[in-house]
Amino acid sequence: MALSVNANGDVPDGKIIFAEFERAMIAERARAGMGGSKARESTAVVPATKRAVRASLAKGKGICSTARDHGVGVATVQRIKLKWLNRKDR
Repeated sequence: MALSVNANGDVPDGKIIFAEFERAMIAERARAGMGGSKARESTAVVPATKRAVRASLAKGKGICSTARDHGVGVATVQRIKLKWLNRKDR
């Protein structure tokens, strides 16, 4: 929706205030959405689960079956495996 502009180039004050309010509301909703998104993503894998996943991988189990057995995602198992293989103290 475009703001109406007078012949001299001015925008009525009420519309400017409304536009600023609307912009603030949009920004607030965006921040709230990102905050909720971050909260849902922050489920950390507990160390005991990481050890169990590494043990399964060390036994030769596949990534998908390891993920299914331990109740984590395939990407989580891949990330644990990558960090485990790239350790300096191996």
